[in-house]
Amino acid sequence: MVTNQTDDNASIIDVATNTVTATVPTGPSPLRVAITPDGSRAYVTDFVAETLTVIDIASLTVATTITVGSGPVDIAISAEGTRAYVTNFHDDTVPVLELGSHTVLATLDVGDSPIGIAIAPDGGLAFVSNGGSNNLSVIELATNTVR
Repeated sequence: MVTNQTDDNASIIDVATNTVTATVPTGPSPLRVAITPDGSRAYVTDFVAETLTVIDIASLTVATTITVGSGPVDIAISAEGTRAYVTNFHDDTVPVLELGSHTVLATLDVGDSPIGIAIAPDGGLAFVSNGGSNNLSVIELATNTVR
């Protein structure tokens, strides 16, 4: 799945034939996509709408949208698929989402203009690249705290 920022949608690509097999609408200016480990849902950051579009992969329909903050750019999903972490560019935060209920469990303050996020292979830490402050924030995932 890839996002199409100027068309406000996401496309499913058949990599065997290099063709688009489906297109699903998203919120305005979709940027990044993360798929749950079980492959059932895709979460797309909608930069302008300040939401995530949740796509049911089996039906290729929008399941719901979740308000996450100002200028969501990137998203990472925990290895067990229970939580998601989103970088909010404009309000310098990372909301922690519980994916079963689609609720925000915590909102963490990070550096200026966070752009990217990655979870360590052992699942203990997340690393947030802060474009405005040229540094890295480290989040302890077990406690939802910033080091």
